Amino acid sequence: MPLIFRKMFQYKTTLLLSIGALIFLLALSGVILWNAVELHRAVNKLTEDYLEDVAAESAKSVDTKFHEIFKSLNVIADSVSQMQPAEINRFIARKTAVSNFIDLAVAGEDGVAHFAFGGSRNIEKFFPFSAALKGEFSAGTDGKHIFYAVPIPGNDRKRRVLIGVKSKQNMQYLISGDFFSGEGSSAILNQKGEIIVPPVKKKHTALIRETKYLKTEEWAIKMLDDLGKNLPGRFILPTLSGRDIFVDYRPLSVNGWFLTVTVPTDILTTHADVFISRTFYGTLAMAAAFLIITLLIICIQNHYRVKIENISFYDPVTDGISNICFLMRTQEFLDGSSSKDYAVVSVNLRNLGLINEYEGRSQGDKILRHVYNILADEMKKDNGELVTRGNAGTFYIFMQKGAKDKFMKRLNEMAEKIAGIGNKSGPIRIDTGIFCLSDKASFKIAEAEVYADTARKSAERSYLSTFTFYDEKFKKRQLEEVNMLNDIERAIEERKFTIHLQPKVCAQTGLIAGAEALVRWKHPKLGFVSPAAFIPVCEKNGIISRLDQLVFEEVCRTLAEWKESGIPLLPISVNISRQQLKNPSFFNDYRKIAEEAGVARGLIEFELTESLMLVGNDFKNAREVIEEIHSAGFTCSLDDFGSGYSSLGLLKDLKIDCLKLDRMFFANRFETPETRAIIESIIILAKKLNIATVAEGVEYKEQVELLRTIGCDLIQGFYFFRPVPVREFERIVLEEAGKPPTTD
Repeated sequence: MPLIFRKMFQYKTTLLLSIGALIFLLALSGVILWNAVELHRAVNKLTEDYLEDVAAESAKSVDTKFHEIFKSLNVIADSVSQMQPAEINRFIARKTAVSNFIDLAVAGEDGVAHFAFGGSRNIEKFFPFSAALKGEFSAGTDGKHIFYAVPIPGNDRKRRVLIGVKSKQNMQYLISGDFFSGEGSSAILNQKGEIIVPPVKKKHTALIRETKYLKTEEWAIKMLDDLGKNLPGRFILPTLSGRDIFVDYRPLSVNGWFLTVTVPTDILTTHADVFISRTFYGTLAMAAAFLIITLLIICIQNHYRVKIENISFYDPVTDGISNICFLMRTQEFLDGSSSKDYAVVSVNLRNLGLINEYEGRSQGDKILRHVYNILADEMKKDNGELVTRGNAGTFYIFMQKGAKDKFMKRLNEMAEKIAGIGNKSGPIRIDTGIFCLSDKASFKIAEAEVYADTARKSAERSYLSTFTFYDEKFKKRQLEEVNMLNDIERAIEERKFTIHLQPKVCAQTGLIAGAEALVRWKHPKLGFVSPAAFIPVCEKNGIISRLDQLVFEEVCRTLAEWKESGIPLLPISVNISRQQLKNPSFFNDYRKIAEEAGVARGLIEFELTESLMLVGNDFKNAREVIEEIHSAGFTCSLDDFGSGYSSLGLLKDLKIDCLKLDRMFFANRFETPETRAIIESIIILAKKLNIATVAEGVEYKEQVELLRTIGCDLIQGFYFFRPVPVREFERIVLEEAGKPPTTD
C-alpha cells in the first residue's frame, strides 16, 4: 500500500476511533448524568421518608415524656389532696428535693401559687393554671422554665392546682436526638408559630437565622394554617446560602404544641454527589488529556489541604487559633526577635469540670469562649503576644515578661476578670504556671508549655487563684514520683505490700467484732512508707486498682488461713477506689477470688466513700454499684459519713449495710452539745433504717461512754487498738476467745 494511502487509512482509523471513543464517552457521560439525577432523587426521597420516621418517633418520645411528667405530678397531687394544709408545704419541699422538678407549688382558686423554694406568685392569668382549674393537664412557659399544671382532687374542697417547674434546657436536650449524623435539629412551637423550646444550635440553624423570611411566603402561610388546625406538615425551606432545609412539624398532645424537626436536604446526598461528580469529571478528563486529570488532582489536593489546615490551626470551641498554630507562630516570632524577655504561661480553669457537670457542656464551652476572649483582649499583639486553648480548660499564653511586679499585675487582672464570669458554680478560679524564657533563649515553645504545666500542677491547693513560677525542684519532685511509681509497681508484682488490721470493737461488750484492712509498705531503702505518700501516686497513675486487688487477695488468703486454723472468723472491710468501678468485670473478678479461697463472701465488706459513689450527683449510679456488691454476695458501708456533703437522704436512697461516722466528729471530747446531738441523731436514724453504725477515730473514754449510751454498734480507734499486723491481730482475737495463740 502506497505511503499516502497508508497515512490516509491511519488518519481515517484514528478519526473513527476518536469519534467512536468520543461517542462512547458522551454516552457514558449521559448515563452517569442520568444515574446521578435518579440517585439524587432517590436519596432525597429516602431522606424525606427517614425524616418523617424520625419526626414521628421524636414526637412520640416527647409525648411520652410529657405523659410521664403529668403522671408524676398527678401522683403528688393525689397525696396533697389527702393532707392537711399545714403538712403540704413541707411535703412538696421534700418532693422537690427528691424529684426531677426544679420547684413545686400549690395554687388555690385565687391564683396565688406557694412554691416550695420560690416564694409566692400570682398565676391567676397563667393559661396552665386556668386550664388545670377546669380539670385539664396543661403546660406553659415563662422565661427559661416550663410550668406543668394538674388539678388536685378536691372532693368537696375548693379547687386547687399543683404546679411543677422544669427547665427548658432539659426539654431542649431531650428533643435534640442524634439523628442524621448529628446534623438534625428539633424545637417545640405553639400554634402561632412561636418558639417554646429553642433548638440546640447546629450549622444549618445559623443559616436559617441569617435568612430574612416574610409571613406572606407560601410555606409560612401553609404552616401557620396547619398549626392553627393542629395538622402535621412538611416543606423545604430555602436559605441565603443556597442550602435548602427539610422542615417537618407534628402536633403534640400538650397545649396545641408542635414538634418541628429540621435537617439539610443534602445531608444524605453529599457523598453520592461527590462520587458521581468525580466519576463524571474523571471521564471527561480522560477524553481531554492527562494534563486536565493532573490539574484536577492538584485542585482536589489543594481543597483537602485547606480543610486539613483549618482543622489543624482552628479551635472550634473558642473560635481562636489551635495550639499547633500557637506553637508555630510563637516559635517563629521568638526565633526572629532580638528580645527573649518572654514567658509561656499555662492557665487552667479550676471550675470547668463542675460547670460541665452541673450546668451542661454547652455552658462550659461558652465559658471557654468567654475566657479566650478575655485573654485575647489582654494580649499586646504588636509585641507578638498570643493565646490559645490547649486541652479541656487549659490555655497557653505567650507574653512579654518585663518587670516582675508589672507582669504579675497583668496576670492578676486577667484572673479577676475570669473570676467575674462565674455563675451558679461560683467565681472561676485559675491555676497558673509560668515558665520564663529569658535565660533559655534557644528553648522550644512546646517544651516551655510542658514546664509551665509542671509549675501549675505543683501549686498548693488554695481557694483563690494560684500563680507558680517554674523551679528546677519541680523536675526533681517529678523524678522522685517516677522512681516511687517504679518501686510501687515492682512491689505489687513481688507482693511486698502487706495488710494491717485495725479492730472494730463492739460498743456494748468491748469484744472485737471485725476489722478494717489497711495496706502497708516497707520500702527496701526508705523503710515504712506512709500510705499518704504512695496511695496518691497510685491513684494519679492508674495502678490503684491493682493495689486494691492485692489487698483483697491478702484478706481472702487470711480468712482462709483462719478457717483452716480454727481462728474465729470475723468480717473484714476493704476499701475500693473509683477506678475499680470503671471496670465492668470488677465484682465478677472479686467473686472468683473469694470462691477460689473458699471464703464466705458475707465476711467481706466494701467501704465506699460518698464522693466515690456520687460522681456527678448520680444517685442512680450509686444504687447500681451497691446492687452489684449485694448481688456478688458482699456487704458494703458508707465511709467518711459527714466529711463532705453527706445528706441524711443518702441513708434512704442507698441500701447500705453499715454507716461509718467520720473521725471529724471525734476530733475532741464532745465539748459542744451540738456535736453530741448530731451523732445521736444519726445513730438513731440509722437504727430505724436497720443500718449498722461504726464510729472511727475514737480516742477518749468519754467518747466511748457516750457512743455506748446512745447505741452505736461498733467503735474503731486508738482508744482500743491501733492497726496491727495480721499475726498480732490473731493473737488478740485468740486471747479474747480464751484459746492459745498459734505459732507460725
